Amino acid sequence: MNKRIKFLVLFTLFIVPLLFYIFLSKGIYKYANLPILTENVVDVAGSETFKDYFTVVCFLGDDLSSTKGQLYNLNETIYKRYNQSLYFQTVVIVPPGNETELIAVKKRLGTYADASKWKFVTASKEEIVAIFNSFDSPYKLNDNFGSE
Repeated sequence: MNKRIKFLVLFTLFIVPLLFYIFLSKGIYKYANLPILTENVVDVAGSETFKDYFTVVCFLGDDLSSTKGQLYNLNETIYKRYNQSLYFQTVVIVPPGNETELIAVKKRLGTYADASKWKFVTASKEEIVAIFNSFDSPYKLNDNFGSE
């Protein structure tokens, strides 16, 4: 009888908490700390959409050389943590005219992580302002139409 009680105590102390942790890590609990700024957002033009996704949106602006560091930080802090989810995506919005620099950024980003859930969208400056303002965010776009 003494061995049985010992086994029951050890099982309760070690295995049950492990099973509970596995249960919590598989559920929506992982996404509870992702803030939702607003529900009604102007969608981007083209094939990309915000609907039915956990979306991180990044506005790089005209000066990619100074903002690409922020993009790599975003990759390390957020993208690598959540990219395994089926409903996660990262949308990067840039004004037209930055296509050659954007190709280099995509290539370099692909060396750090699987870049399949990174969506790069070019939009006119008016569309960028409309999308940004639809977030109803306390932040502002800078003069290069990028966010910080």
